Amino acid sequence: MAVQEMRKKIRGALVKAVKEAEDVVESTVEVTRNTTSQTLRGVRNKATQASRVAGEAVSDAIHAGSEAGAELGSISRGAVIGVIYGVGEVTRVTQGVISETVRAAIKGTSEVGGDVAVVAKKAMEGAIEAGKEAGLKAEEVASAGAFAAIEAAGEISEAAATAVTRAVTGTISGVRVVLKAPFKRQVILAVDSNRHDLELLTQYLEGEGYEICSASSLAELDQAIQQGQKIAVALIDLSGFDEHIWESCEKLREAKIPFLVISPRRSLIVQKDSLRHGASGVLVKPISFKELGEHIRTLLGG
Repeated sequence: MAVQEMRKKIRGALVKAVKEAEDVVESTVEVTRNTTSQTLRGVRNKATQASRVAGEAVSDAIHAGSEAGAELGSISRGAVIGVIYGVGEVTRVTQGVISETVRAAIKGTSEVGGDVAVVAKKAMEGAIEAGKEAGLKAEEVASAGAFAAIEAAGEISEAAATAVTRAVTGTISGVRVVLKAPFKRQVILAVDSNRHDLELLTQYLEGEGYEICSASSLAELDQAIQQGQKIAVALIDLSGFDEHIWESCEKLREAKIPFLVISPRRSLIVQKDSLRHGASGVLVKPISFKELGEHIRTLLGG
């Protein structure tokens, strides 16, 4: 099912379901769960598309709820739960998916003139419930959802940001500590000479909740290192680069930035050179996003 077909199906089915429903939350969960999972099964790069599909599904649910005259807090909670369940049936639920569902609920509510604070509270409740069932820690869900909500509300107005902050802080009182520290996503430096592949890699990593610094040339790679940005991990795809790539790898080692080398072929020479110039490991194409994610989390200590 194409994404545009999903949007039409959610709006139509949800308007009908909500008008006839005794339990608005349950009806919303059913519609968004089924439609989201069906859509993701029909698209390529499911992991990279999950956040986008999830966000659009929640936004359309909010619009459908408004059209049906339903209470938007209930719609928000049901949509977030349903979408997270739907994503979980097809691919892994990430912090990026959590962020996008909560952000979409806030933005959609603003577009239809609803109360963003009420919707934020209910969306967070739904995210925590569904996120924990998907295997995420409460702290991870709270961090991803709360900051996405506050950020989205801040784009509306200062008053909205203040109201949403109060709403979500109360909702996650058990893990309130996550809001006391400044939130900063870990930065991944992605290096790939193929811009299309770099874009796909960036989409995946952003969906995992990372901030991305990308480079498609040695000059851009060296500039990223020199700028002194706090890079947690670097991913270096050797494809398309000459032997000067090793000089940049040495700069990464000098800057104490852990990095993985991605090689287009299995080669003992490449493996030895990679390790000699400071690589933490070598991955050979083709690699799955799941495998890549596991290696990154290992380097980050979790």
